[in-house]
Amino acid sequence: MSTQNCAVQVKIELGHRATVKKIRSPEGFTHDWTVYVRGPENCNISYFIEKVVFNLHGSFHNPKRVLTEPPYAVQEQGYAGFELPIDIYFKNKEEPRKIRFKYDLFLKLEDCPPVNHIRCEKLTFQNPTDEFKKKLLKAGGVLVGPSGEPLVPMGEFTEIFDAPISLDSSKRPPKSSHIPSKEKTSKEKSSSSSKLSSKTSATHGVSSSTSKDSLSTEERKEKAVTQRGKSAETTP
Repeated sequence: MSTQNCAVQVKIELGHRATVKKIRSPEGFTHDWTVYVRGPENCNISYFIEKVVFNLHGSFHNPKRVLTEPPYAVQEQGYAGFELPIDIYFKNKEEPRKIRFKYDLFLKLEDCPPVNHIRCEKLTFQNPTDEFKKKLLKAGGVLVGPSGEPLVPMGEFTEIFDAPISLDSSKRPPKSSHIPSKEKTSKEKSSSSSKLSSKTSATHGVSSSTSKDSLSTEERKEKAVTQRGKSAETTP
């Protein structure tokens, strides 16, 4: 079963290295070379690759080299370059099952530096099956859009994080511009302060014991002033 409107892009590297022999072989071979298929940045492409077939020139012994596990590489020697078809088979139960690349295995002259050539390829699979999609992602594949741009898999974030916090300013309680008068009783102040303290504690998850002690001190001061005033009024 395939995932509709989904594309996964994975990268692979085709390359070869070649050096000039210090002494020519009896067969006339002048170079040692290695050709390979691998994943970039140590990505394990064996998750989705079943096998790699290197179709060497017909002059080589056993020209069809089949490799079913990494490293997907062939080491040989020769005296000339040639076009090397490389077939990559996928661990996919549906089409596409394989892809062919024509690789230019070129050699350089004796007075040239060694060859170290890398060819990068991007493979884009449209609507792969869920099983094959997982294999591609394990091998470093990414979800891409219609134009090939990488997409962020938002589904993973929704599983990790809770529901987003609403920042709708229209739902915030309006700030009060009323300044309490000096005639407000200590009981009203205490009730208002207690509500504010409780709200702060519930919202931020912090202790409000310090705030409560401070308010109690204020209340004691006001009560003390009030009691002195009443004592002065009753004094004959």
